[in-house]
Amino acid sequence: MKQKLICFDYDGTITEFPEFMESCLNRSKILGYRNILCTMRFAEEEDEYITELREKFDGVYFTGRMAKQPYLANLGIFPDLWFDDEPKWIIQDAVKVVDPSVAPVPEPDAMALLKILLMKINPITASHRHGSPIHKNNLTSLCNIQIDIEQQIGMYKSK
Repeated sequence: MKQKLICFDYDGTITEFPEFMESCLNRSKILGYRNILCTMRFAEEEDEYITELREKFDGVYFTGRMAKQPYLANLGIFPDLWFDDEPKWIIQDAVKVVDPSVAPVPEPDAMALLKILLMKINPITASHRHGSPIHKNNLTSLCNIQIDIEQQIGMYKSK
């Protein structure tokens, strides 16, 4: 069975909730998942904290303001789950070349995208990319992580 891959964002995710994200990272490792860190920063923007985190992740990727999903896909990397405070940056570049002859593309609603991403670990819809079910123990743990995420979002939104 293919090992699951979880992608963690850095700015606004790990930096805003370091203890929570470290707990998720540790729990996912116990469950046998691979974990990567992917940031829209340029490699030259690596700070001391990212350097410290390198040993905890199976890979660290700097997209240079490019959308994360296509950037990683180009490298043959396909995360099964994303932890990102701004899900739009998973599919949208941060820097765009604007062509005035083309109508602007509306920005995706971040909360709607987050709900879609959380649905990936919902017990009703959870499955591997090819439709085989996730093992019950792993699913229960992922659902507990989902509950924790939803609580963190609630606290974050109330600030």
